[in-house]
Parts: sequence; structure tokens; C-alpha cells
Amino acid sequence: FSTISSWQDASRLFANTLVHAYGTCACMKEAQSVFDGLFEPDVVAWSACIAGYSQEGNCSLCLETFSRMLCAGIQPDRVVFLSLLSAFRHSGLIRTALDIFGSMGRLHNLNPALKHYAVMIDLLGRAGDLKGVKMILSGMPKQADMNILLGLLGACRTHGNLEMGKLVFRDALHLQPLDASAYVLMSNLYAHTSIQEGE
Repeated sequence: FSTISSWQDASRLFANTLVHAYGTCACMKEAQSVFDGLFEPDVVAWSACIAGYSQEGNCSLCLETFSRMLCAGIQPDRVVFLSLLSAFRHSGLIRTALDIFGSMGRLHNLNPALKHYAVMIDLLGRAGDLKGVKMILSGMPKQADMNILLGLLGACRTHGNLEMGKLVFRDALHLQPLDASAYVLMSNLYAHTSIQEGE
């Protein structure tokens, strides 16, 4: 029995690796075909399939696969949620992303990691929803890292929000006072704001 079990584990690992490899190479037709051939796919297989559709930016198939996964009784992990949220990054589906993000703790007893917060802040920042950004930032269990702050400074520049940009710049200086990127972005924000005021 142990030999059979080991063979099944090896077979599952190989199939999961194939799904992930095809998804990474943007070959989701092949990835889905391998996935469909699995008997009772585990969370790793579901996650690899969702990640593949996420990489394509296919939000509808990400959500459809996620829904099928829940119906199959598989509990999602943080990797699944990161793939889902990443798919929404360029889609503009803010309400759906917020619902998914909120469901992590509310329905699945998972505390979001810094990466989940980073994706949400980037998504809201790109959309110009800086009020939503403040809400996400206030709920973070620890301080935003430099990548989050620089992305947020860029969003402030894009949407001309000098007030929030000053606050973000202050936090960035506190973290890394010698990082030139923060100074460049803040300078660009001041220039952008001056141009807008002069029009």
C-alpha cells in the first residue's frame, strides 16, 4: 500500500507541476487539460490553475475556477488569494477585489499577508481611490514596506494628490532616508501639481 501511495503522490506532484508550468508559459488550454484529468485535485493544483488564469489577466476564469474549488470543498490558502487579487490589478474590478480580500478573514479564517495588502493598495492606487488606500493602510498589521510606499507615491503623482503624497513621502524617508527613488517621485509630484495649478 505504501508503494501505491508513493506512486500516487509522485503522480499528483508531476501533474501539479505540469499545470503550473503550462500556466507560467501562458498555455492555459494545456494546463486546464492536465488539471481536468486529475482525480480530486488538491489545493496546489487549484492554486496553479488560478495562478495561470491570473497571469493572463482572465478575471472571469479566475473567479469561475475559485468558485468550483469552493464547491469541491477545498479550503483556499493565501497563495490562491494572492493569485485572485493579482488578476484584478489591471482590471478595474475594485468592488470584487475588495469582496475577495475581505472574505479571507471573514469566511476562510486567513489573515492577509503584506503581499495581499500590497496588491490591494496598488489596485486602488491605480484607480485613484486614495480614500480606499487609506482604509487598507489603516488595517495593515505592520508598516508598509518601501515597495508599497513607492508605488503609492507614483499613484499620488498620477492622480495629483499632493496631500497624501507628502504623508507617503514622510513614511518613505523614515524607512530609507537615502533612497533616491522617493525624492524623484516626490519631485515629479510637485512638478505635476504645479502644472495643474497653472492651467
